[in-house]
Parts: sequence; C-alpha cells; structure tokens
Amino acid sequence: MSILLLTIGCQNKSLEKAMGIPIEHAEGYYTTVESFELFDIHTWTHDTLFRYCGHEILIVPKDSLDVFEISTSGASIIPYQNNSNQFVLTATDSIVFLNVKVNNKTVTKRFISPRLPAPTLIRSTIGDSAVLTLRQDNSRLRDLLPKDCRYGFGLRDQFVYEVKVSNSTLDSIKFPIARKNYLNKYYPVSLSQ
Repeated sequence: MSILLLTIGCQNKSLEKAMGIPIEHAEGYYTTVESFELFDIHTWTHDTLFRYCGHEILIVPKDSLDVFEISTSGASIIPYQNNSNQFVLTATDSIVFLNVKVNNKTVTKRFISPRLPAPTLIRSTIGDSAVLTLRQDNSRLRDLLPKDCRYGFGLRDQFVYEVKVSNSTLDSIKFPIARKNYLNKYYPVSLSQ
C-alpha cells in the first residue's frame, strides 16, 4: 500500500514541475518547463513560437552565479524589464533556434514557427443590419497571446474591430482583414474556412 502512495506522490510532484509558474495575464495557465543541465527554460508553449507574436521566455539558472549569453536565429530578442534572463522572443522564420551559452558551453533549443490559425468571421444580425467581427477560435491562444489575437478590418485607412453593414449588401462587401500584434504592427490575414 505504501508503494502505491509513493508512486502517486511522485507523479504529482513531476506534474507540478512540468507546469512551471503561473502566467500572470492568463489565469489557470502555467509556463511549460524544459530542464537542461545548467538551467531551466520557461515558455508559454514548449516547442512552438507563432510568427510575429511576443513570447516571454525565462531562463532560470541552477547556479545563480552563472552568466548567460543568449542569441537566436529566426527570431528577435527584446529585453524584458531589468532581468537579463527574461526576454520576449519574436519569431519571424519557420524554424527558430535559441542559443544559450553558459560556462563556454552552448545549448540550442529549437522551436517551430507557424502563423497563428486564421480567425473566424462572426455575423450578428440587428434588424436589417449585420455587425461583423473577427475572433480567434483557439481559446488557449486567445488567453496566452491576447495582444496578438486582435483582429480587425481595414476601412478607409483605419483599423476597426467591427463593421456594421446592411444585410442586402453583406455578401458583396469584401473588407481587408488584419491582425494587430503586441507591438501594434499589422499583418494581413485570411479567414478560417
């Protein structure tokens, strides 16, 4: 009987380790943790960095005296506040390599970098009009990347989050749609089928 209790305790402990630390802006979500010899890497997704999105990365040294040098290919690094081991990694290519050098030893972590899934067009009918909005259907991505899941329409040189049109012209109107990322830059997107 005590062996069974020990096994359950170990499973719970490893699950807590894998979950990492709570993500401040996404209630109920935890960082994923990948452990290396000299440090742990905390990310929001363990193997995927979506293109042109801001992913916070935290490197936790196992020895606080170790000094890290960080470089990437396929992504850019933006410092995060005053912690040299915490930064935002913005993926731009299909494969991203994060290189962490410590004590003359380099560890390389590989991520894939797809585009975010396309948004869905939502139509709400109000009398003889329709209100059009766009939504990212993946709720996990909406929670983890709220500043990267903002979609809108290009309308008269403006970016608007909703458009009101008459029902009679609804099918003939085509608005360019875009995504606004965490740096408030716009990227054209297509609709989910």
